Amino acid sequence: MSLSLFKRKAAAVAAFALPLMAFNAYADNHLSKPMGFSQVLTFMGSGVINITQSEPFPGVSGCLGTLCTSDYFYTQIMGLNKQQVAQKREDAIAYFNQEFGIDVNALLAQKRIELKPYTGNPDGEYRLYSVAGMDLPPSGWIVRDGGFYITVLDNGGIPLGGRHRGEKATPKNQMYYGNYNILAAVPPHQLKEIIIRYESNEMAVISPDGLRTTFNTRTYNDRWGEGQSYVSYEFKLKGDQTVLTNGREVMTFAKYPLTRDFPDYPSFAMKGNASAH
Repeated sequence: MSLSLFKRKAAAVAAFALPLMAFNAYADNHLSKPMGFSQVLTFMGSGVINITQSEPFPGVSGCLGTLCTSDYFYTQIMGLNKQQVAQKREDAIAYFNQEFGIDVNALLAQKRIELKPYTGNPDGEYRLYSVAGMDLPPSGWIVRDGGFYITVLDNGGIPLGGRHRGEKATPKNQMYYGNYNILAAVPPHQLKEIIIRYESNEMAVISPDGLRTTFNTRTYNDRWGEGQSYVSYEFKLKGDQTVLTNGREVMTFAKYPLTRDFPDYPSFAMKGNASAH
């Protein structure tokens, strides 16, 4: 999408296959792939955010924490033009309508929800640290994150439909539709991109004090197919201006293992030699 949506999509296989192949050549100890999964990735966010700084990186504005209400991700990282960003917005609306059984445009007109673009705050230092079958550097790979999200404004909540019938979205819930663009550093000095699309299949839940949040998303990658991600975040206030981020995410492809034929040995009841660690 640096040149066009279609060129980016056509180059997707090379974009993640090359870093995987090249980095494997430098890896001494690979992480094993769990049985039944085509891929497992783990992410962490361990940054320091100045909550008084609304533009921590040139062009990334509207930051109130880990999310910034900016389309920088789409326009500068993914290389989309205004029409393509507008289409992404329509795609997000269509998804939220279908998944959560709501009418986004009607709720926007009633000012019961907000729909905004977002770019992940670079100071959150969200990074990919492990990929099964590979050995990444200790600093991991930078994850650029962005999309569209819904925040509920109606204190009475928004009743949901479809698969979520009987549930209610409150101001302590959010919904996301976006992408990861992972900047893979390939020895000696090459940079490749791994693209993963994600969409909320459950509402994000924010704690009453706003210092914890959990959510899970349905994920897609051209090579690994459909998967599932589980994310938790905890924030620590340091003084009146600084927030320490503590994020963890496990992403698997597929959502469920393709086999559950675990080996008989060792059995659950067996004992081993105790060792102190």
